[in-house]
Amino acid sequence: MEMAIPYSNFGELGKVVAIKPGNKWAFLAIRQDRNDANGNRRSTSTLFPIYDISKNVHQANRFGLMEFVE
Repeated sequence: MEMAIPYSNFGELGKVVAIKPGNKWAFLAIRQDRNDANGNRRSTSTLFPIYDISKNVHQANRFGLMEFVE
């Protein structure tokens, strides 16, 4: 899978190490569908890595690794 995420999106919580080929970051991509305008109903599915962690997506030990390449 290839995704474009602006580097400027990172660093909200502190310093970010410069990106270079070979660096690996813990990564989790999820999808949330909001079914009404107020966001009262939603469904969540994990895209990467493929786990059933729909109840709590904040389990860092379940994240996959994203590797930077040229």
